[in-house]
Amino acid sequence: MINICYIISGIAKSFSLEWNIEYLDYSKYTLHVVLMNSENTEFEDFLRKKNISVYRIPYSSKSDLPGSIFKIKKYLKKERIEVVHCHLFEATIAGLIAARLAGVKKRIYTRHNSTINLDYYPNAVKYDKLANYLATDIIAISKVVKDVLINREGVAEKKISVIYHGFDFDAMDKLAESHKQEIGEKYDFVNGKYPVVGVVSRFMHYKGLQYIIPAFQSILNDYPNARLVLCNAGGPYSKQVEELLRDIPNDNYTLIDFERNIFSLYKFFNVFIHAPVYAESEAFGLSCIEAWAMGVPAIYTGSGIVKEVGKDGHNCILVDFKSQEMIENGLLRIIKDADLQKKLAYNGINTARSGMFNITEMIKELDKVYER
Repeated sequence: MINICYIISGIAKSFSLEWNIEYLDYSKYTLHVVLMNSENTEFEDFLRKKNISVYRIPYSSKSDLPGSIFKIKKYLKKERIEVVHCHLFEATIAGLIAARLAGVKKRIYTRHNSTINLDYYPNAVKYDKLANYLATDIIAISKVVKDVLINREGVAEKKISVIYHGFDFDAMDKLAESHKQEIGEKYDFVNGKYPVVGVVSRFMHYKGLQYIIPAFQSILNDYPNARLVLCNAGGPYSKQVEELLRDIPNDNYTLIDFERNIFSLYKFFNVFIHAPVYAESEAFGLSCIEAWAMGVPAIYTGSGIVKEVGKDGHNCILVDFKSQEMIENGLLRIIKDADLQKKLAYNGINTARSGMFNITEMIKELDKVYER
């Protein structure tokens, strides 16, 4: 049995990590989880119900980092951890330093971001480079991330494994259907608004909302009952988004901070849009696979995982980066063409569920990293 410790920061709820933990082969591994959170979360409750060993370290700001490193080091030595796997920024820095100090030979982190620090937070790049140095293995969640690590951060290719996010599609389907009526009533999707245009994205510059929102506004002349749904509403670009929404009637848009039953929400979208501003700005794009899996006709830019599997006119409408006009044209094409809607939905489902993004495939690839 291999003693593995996942170190995770700032997560309240994550289907992706829950599926990872649920499908792990416990005939091979004993799993421990260290959480860096200021309070108990739904994710922690999930772990405890699964009888996973959980150690929560109260963490609220960078001033807690030195103490966290000391506590994690002590825990790793006490539990005789052989493999450490870190997720997200604070956990990666604290976890890798602690693991190195504790003498853990296999130190892994999953790189969940692409160029956000390089492009927006240059003072944080040194922490990415520190993580790259301390890790014995780095999991890149797409080829885009691998290329950034090699070409822009100088990481040796032999250190990197590309492992795509894994999805439990059966679980997604059950959740989508079981909460569909609840979500329909909660957000009044029975009011006849059409089309419903969905976006699942934090409010950040690189997500391209500054092109999506004006494109939506422009179709209101032809479709005055259209509705824009912005989910995960919040982030450093919030003021700019508020300005962009100012000229759109309140009845034509909905802001959703967080929706636990996100898979049911997709069922009410007639079109889904994800439009990062250039090829390397998105590390993966979970929402792209989710929308495809739920059968929503989609408009994408070729960023993150879409760069690898998106095919214009086949499983999505691919548009140029930073192009309000092409997003608008893509919206009108989909809305007006029922055959195109069916084609994009059908091929999108096949793309998502082809096996490449199945949770069992992800676990198989993780095993290779843990055991080598």
